[in-house]
Amino acid sequence: MTTEHAVPPPPNPPPQAGEGSILPLPQRGGGPGWGSIHLFLLALVLLIPPARAAEPLPVAVLELDYADTSGEPGDTRQLHAARLAHFTEALRADLAKSGKFKVVTPSCDPAPCAAGTADPSDLFAHARQAGARFMILGGVHKMSTLVQWAKVQMVDVVDDKVVLDKLVTFRGDDDEAWSRAENFIAGEISAYPAGG
Repeated sequence: MTTEHAVPPPPNPPPQAGEGSILPLPQRGGGPGWGSIHLFLLALVLLIPPARAAEPLPVAVLELDYADTSGEPGDTRQLHAARLAHFTEALRADLAKSGKFKVVTPSCDPAPCAAGTADPSDLFAHARQAGARFMILGGVHKMSTLVQWAKVQMVDVVDDKVVLDKLVTFRGDDDEAWSRAENFIAGEISAYPAGG
């Protein structure tokens, strides 16, 4: 003779897949007050201020210098001046787009603000007056028909020290080659630690 015994259900059956919460709420009339704990945790989460994004670092991107010692025939000064101006503007735009930097514009008299035409102490003073924490300067040097160098430094104008120094070699002398070099340099500068 066999007898069957009914097994009583657990006081709080576990939630089925896809329903319930991590901590099941007690059934009516019992439990240690999980509902109160849930309300407390929800209130605590709502009181914690959201994380603030780091403030963009103010940076002055000076006009870059250009030198051509390739010995190529023909006068390409206007072409290279236009490419250099585009390179500098694209660098400013990419740094601003990164969200890590806020580009400020120093005012130099006589213009332009460039390392090759102004006294370094004046450049530091103009960058500080514009509210910059950092100043980017440098230039492009065409060595031969196929090879150019782009040298860029980022200087902390508050602590008077170079914090980033990049020398990039790039091949070609067309818009695409200049654009690739600018993109690479913008990425290198944007990778600079926010804490300085």
